[in-house]
Amino acid sequence: MRACDDERLAEWFLGPGGEPPALDDEGRLDLDALDLGRFEARARILHPIWEDLSLAGDDAPWDECWDPRWGRGRPRASFPARGLKWHDLAEERGLDFGTATTLADLASTFVGGRWPRRLCGPEDGLLELDCLHHLERLLRPYAGDGCELHYPASRTTDGRPRCFEGGPGDALRLLDGPGLTGSPTLWADRGRRWVLLSHPDLAWTLCAGPQALVDDLLVDKPLDGVVLEGVARLG
Repeated sequence: MRACDDERLAEWFLGPGGEPPALDDEGRLDLDALDLGRFEARARILHPIWEDLSLAGDDAPWDECWDPRWGRGRPRASFPARGLKWHDLAEERGLDFGTATTLADLASTFVGGRWPRRLCGPEDGLLELDCLHHLERLLRPYAGDGCELHYPASRTTDGRPRCFEGGPGDALRLLDGPGLTGSPTLWADRGRRWVLLSHPDLAWTLCAGPQALVDDLLVDKPLDGVVLEGVARLG
């Protein structure tokens, strides 16, 4: 892996400036503006939700929240946990889960539309360590002669965008690296056959590329993925 000054990846997918597009007033991303029709298939990788088993069945909201929209919070200490996929939580809450289900839909099933303190995550703009391990395995056959990984100015500590060249596994090595926040916001193979976008304000990652790659992602049980078909905006 090596750092580079090439901003062509960000400009190719995000346009001039290389910053992820702003969400609309409803907290939704205009997917049509990203010209996803250039790819054969598209999917969402849904960031994981963790349930605090010591609080199972308790739907009291968080006292301190980092997310003013739906009241998500973070525990101050480790806790006994189990991972929940979005469709599992939807089933538990009696919500029909579909390709366009959003975090707001899940939150709306709780009192006051607020996330309960028994649930931690999903994190915005962040592919966690386990997700990155599985993506490295899935992307390796599609990586060709390497990847480019991009952090926009909003995800670096000095306010300067950073770009790196390497392989799919380098997303793991960059995770919260010096001067960086979280996982890469944007990464793609050098041939531009696939791309991943982890928007800093969304709890899911967009994956677009060959049908075979998206099929692999959707059947990979450790990952929580859902296909995108004809959806213009998602929050």
